[in-house]
Amino acid sequence: MPRRCKMKCYFGCNDSGPFHTFPNPESVIVEHIERFNDWKAVLDLDIQKIGDRKIYNNVRLCGNHFEDCFKLPSGRLTQNSRPTLFCNKQYPNNKIDESLDTSETRDNVDSWDIKNGNNKVEHAPKELPPRILYKIDAGPPSCAVKIIADIIGLEFAEKECDFFKLEHKSPDFLELNPLGTLPTITDGKFVLSDSNAIMKYLLSKYGKELEESLYPSDIESRALVDQALFFNAGVFFIRLKAIALPTVFGSLQEPTAKHLEDIESAYGVIEAYLRKHHYIATDHLTIADIAVGCTAFALRGVLEIDENKFPGMIRWLQILSEVPKIKKHGVSGGDLLADILRKQWKKNKNVEKIYDIDISYGIS
Repeated sequence: MPRRCKMKCYFGCNDSGPFHTFPNPESVIVEHIERFNDWKAVLDLDIQKIGDRKIYNNVRLCGNHFEDCFKLPSGRLTQNSRPTLFCNKQYPNNKIDESLDTSETRDNVDSWDIKNGNNKVEHAPKELPPRILYKIDAGPPSCAVKIIADIIGLEFAEKECDFFKLEHKSPDFLELNPLGTLPTITDGKFVLSDSNAIMKYLLSKYGKELEESLYPSDIESRALVDQALFFNAGVFFIRLKAIALPTVFGSLQEPTAKHLEDIESAYGVIEAYLRKHHYIATDHLTIADIAVGCTAFALRGVLEIDENKFPGMIRWLQILSEVPKIKKHGVSGGDLLADILRKQWKKNKNVEKIYDIDISYGIS
């Protein structure tokens, strides 16, 4: 959301404000970057060359350059605001005040055509935003989405979020996904979070020829797939989060006896499912196997799966790990998370207090 500040309008308008800051050009949200480029298009070409960061820090526009549809009663602008009115002037002397911030700038190669004859800005045509996957490679839900995308043959521009720095809880990301969870995708202007919802969406839109196999339309088969997905989201993956979050953000030094008991109980549920079917929900691979399997690949690094107690689970994971795309994303992601946890437990040995962490925090 553009901010208001007490600076002069770039066009030299005799206006008391508010003066609006450009959208953040370094945002993780592609729509913000698009809007920044639209705003920058109204500037003199010499000013455009000073760099995005310098423009963001120093250049402001007053409300005279925005149509009423972009203005809120508070004086702020809507999230889709673009300057289109009376933008045929130039800033006095075609430069910004030398006393303003001169922080490091970045080269900018964006080019736009500006038409001055009708007080409107004509932008060069541009493509819709690409498909973007916001994810963490060590997160089982992100791994599941990557597997489905790979199976379909669908390409994403992947953005790895720094989970330790809470990038997924930043204001910019929360504007994209109010839950602040990963994975999240953008498909053009469409935004979707929750790995189960994303997998179903991708199959329905881009993988029709595979949907019947991976998410069958038969009522009973689909219900069993959903049952396994709900088990993963509401039980199995929660067992992992209950350990991972206090480890990463608290001071957990190792899983407690209760943690291990809960994990083994969940292993027992999976074993029971696998007594009825060759795979977790049916007799062939479905998205349920991908979702539950990605969680299992991580949790086996916390609690080894006892072959005597859970032979079906051992067999099932072996079958999954032989699928190249599951091995590439699911197995490697699970191993990565298990390694992160083991290293963090060692670091936490010098910390006495174990903090309570909200287990709804950040991954879905």
